[in-house]
Amino acid sequence: MKSFLSFLVLLLLVAGCHSHSSPVRKLTVIYYNNENPGYRETIDTLMKAESVDISKTAIDLYFASRHFPIPEFMPTDSLRRAPGQLNECNVKLDSLTSKCYQYDEKYRVVQMIIRHKSTLHQYAYTYDENGRVSEINSIDHEVYTPVYNSDGTLQELTKKGEFLKKRLVFLYD
Repeated sequence: MKSFLSFLVLLLLVAGCHSHSSPVRKLTVIYYNNENPGYRETIDTLMKAESVDISKTAIDLYFASRHFPIPEFMPTDSLRRAPGQLNECNVKLDSLTSKCYQYDEKYRVVQMIIRHKSTLHQYAYTYDENGRVSEINSIDHEVYTPVYNSDGTLQELTKKGEFLKKRLVFLYD
């Protein structure tokens, strides 16, 4: 009986360790939106218990910008520049659009300006002590604020404007 209990405890420990050490996690993303002030906030499930291998796919702002409605404009990881190049402008995306970037001393994007026809979008980026984006401020007085879990995965991304607030909440297994 004692050996059976020992075996059962060992089995539970191995199963518990296996479930936490696996890089594949189930991800659910919920979108909260009060785009129409004075009305009820809308709630949509954008991703439901989808398997994601976090060893291959970082769940961060870049993941959010590729899959979900906010933020609209986000630089990618590849926008870190080589030493000596702190500005880059007039990158033509098409004949009517250009992007300009300014980088900090660690060669991370700190400002992005997008011109499209007669429209101007300007974003300022700040970073936390771990090198992750901690806030994005737009010229339109919108503020994007990410919140991270202790493992560096995105927990929440909020966009606040003068009247509006949108929020993505990331839930893991």
